[in-house]
Amino acid sequence: MNQKTKAMGPQEQLSTYIRARYPLLYIQSREEKRVQAAIGAVGESLGMAVQLWSITSGFTALDGTGIDFIPDPQAALAAISKKRERAVFVLRDFHPFLKGDNPANVPIIRMLRELAQLLTAAADRSELRNIILLSGSVEIPDELSSEIALLDWPLPDSRELEQGLRQMVSELPEAIRAGVPEDLTPVVRAAQGLTTNEASNCFARSLVLTKTLDTDIVSSEKKQAISRGGLLEWIDPDAGLKGVGGLDVLKGWLSERQASWGDKARAYGLPQPKGLLMTGVAGAGKSLMAKSVGAEWAMPVLRLDVGRLYGGLLGESESNQRQAIQMAEAAAPCVLWLDELEKAMSGSGGSGESDGGAAKRMLSGFLTWMQEKTAPVFVVATANDVSGLPPELLRRGRWDEIFFVDLPTADERADIWSIHIAKRGRDVGAFDMGALVSGSADMSGAEIESAFIDAMFRGFAMGQEVSTEHVLAVLETIVPLAKSASEKIEAVRTWAKGRARRASSQQAVKGSRFGGLEF
Repeated sequence: MNQKTKAMGPQEQLSTYIRARYPLLYIQSREEKRVQAAIGAVGESLGMAVQLWSITSGFTALDGTGIDFIPDPQAALAAISKKRERAVFVLRDFHPFLKGDNPANVPIIRMLRELAQLLTAAADRSELRNIILLSGSVEIPDELSSEIALLDWPLPDSRELEQGLRQMVSELPEAIRAGVPEDLTPVVRAAQGLTTNEASNCFARSLVLTKTLDTDIVSSEKKQAISRGGLLEWIDPDAGLKGVGGLDVLKGWLSERQASWGDKARAYGLPQPKGLLMTGVAGAGKSLMAKSVGAEWAMPVLRLDVGRLYGGLLGESESNQRQAIQMAEAAAPCVLWLDELEKAMSGSGGSGESDGGAAKRMLSGFLTWMQEKTAPVFVVATANDVSGLPPELLRRGRWDEIFFVDLPTADERADIWSIHIAKRGRDVGAFDMGALVSGSADMSGAEIESAFIDAMFRGFAMGQEVSTEHVLAVLETIVPLAKSASEKIEAVRTWAKGRARRASSQQAVKGSRFGGLEF
């Protein structure tokens, strides 16, 4: 989708497709009622009747009144081919009849293909007809891939949500309406990323519980709604960048961009930050940093495990990707954390035979979105193994920066020990920091945290307060990943030379105030 098309609203895009005589359109949306209303508005503006079809009611008008009770899908397509009025036919939940692995669908797919050709060839514009497939799932067989135009239908924006909310407020009893603030911007912003129905339910629950509109209640409901979708996970980080040990270069880079989301930065001539890619040793702090960015910038963090995007049906993976991006854009400003990026993108450079080319198409879609996105979504991607990622994903300019996160130096380990000791309510001064740093050589931040928790279990079981001795006893039992997977770690370090910026200024320094050599 080019920039001009993207700048159009979905209703305007739909009108353009119909006027351009696209015979088959596919709209994926969970908001059937909202989309139907938009189709009705487009039909009215173009002087076209709108008929809805479903397997339970056959053909009906927008108001639900019956037109033709033809519930059989094949018979319904035959009826459309014989109709001569200027109309838009909306086939709801038609996707089960497009599954190519079901022999019973073969004649339906063939009829739909022939019907597309028939509608395209119609010379009389008074008989202009279009078919819209409206469903929450995308199912496009190969036979129809060149006949169907897929139209993205975004989630409601702030303007649309506010209109619905003001309508709801106007219908409230006066006693409750008096407690609703005039400025609805905060609660509307809290609801962005939800469907109209989900937002209405959040607003209604807040009104029932508090007799007003509470942003905390709406945000809580939104977290649940996003999690129910199964693609994104709402993350509530408990600390900002101060909760991360070391990585001073990366922290400084992020701090410089913290204030760059507002109008002042645009007036200065700055573009919105795109995002960053962090690669490096497992457990060295990439995930913690991704979560901490949101806390530092006061933005929600939406975690996307890109491995979840893959589905078994043709087009399902790309559909999941579009849904995740739509939700992130609707919830903006936000941080979109792409966890373990290599899971989804490492196969995109191959033949595509194993996944029907889904990985390659998803990569193309992701790169296009990164290049063209205008919503304030800051993408933070993490990857442990970048060797299989396609070169086009790592090319300079795709990301604002690529950082390499290595194992912590001695000084950084001291910071990490201090953070985790204090986090669990202990006095940092009561521990021999030099001994802890020396005993945790070659350990990652995650291993250090785990070691301190294990030491607390040991002290608790012995009826003693956790001490340096408990921690050192635990450290003696740990074989760090740096030793058990040393070859892989060296390979990652070798790749990073000249390709990525070091996240820490100390990682190139030999020695420290605690002694000991660093790699």
